Amino acid sequence: MDDGARGWLIKTANANFWRVSKWYELDDLIQDGYLCYYKVKSKYPTATDAPHQMALFKVTYINFIHDLATSRTRAVVEVLDTDLGGQGDDGPEGSVLANTIECPLGGLAEFAAFASKAPQRVREVLKLFASNDDSPALRSAYRRRRVAGRHLVRETTNERFCRILGYDSNAVNLIAELRAFLQTTS
Repeated sequence: MDDGARGWLIKTANANFWRVSKWYELDDLIQDGYLCYYKVKSKYPTATDAPHQMALFKVTYINFIHDLATSRTRAVVEVLDTDLGGQGDDGPEGSVLANTIECPLGGLAEFAAFASKAPQRVREVLKLFASNDDSPALRSAYRRRRVAGRHLVRETTNERFCRILGYDSNAVNLIAELRAFLQTTS
């Protein structure tokens, strides 16, 4: 590897380290860059022109970083009660979750009584989450919309709930109403 490729590798690793810093060390990212370089050299032995080799190396390494960051982002992180310092199956007495998260609702009957006091729109939001039909509307991805005719942005949670329930998101703020109701009942 020549000095130009080595310099680009270190600069690129430093620039993209933030994407993988929670689970990856900078030295490991640089070492993987060396591996990408030598994979390119072995996979493309006919590429003897230095600019061509460098272009292949750049594409390979950038794709490696993208794949690394994306695979970890898409993975579901599982947090167990024992990871938070709880006792697991030994009982709820020492459980961090049992001590910090106390649900004011004991069961379905209590939830029904709780929800019946809510305003109509808040009841509709609660009904979305309480239904057993595994609503396809909730499982669907957030939609993207154009802002100022150019940029695509993801719809907000309020916009999504308003779209699902048929309200105008400019006139109704379901999230604020839900928060206000939950704060008055606690």
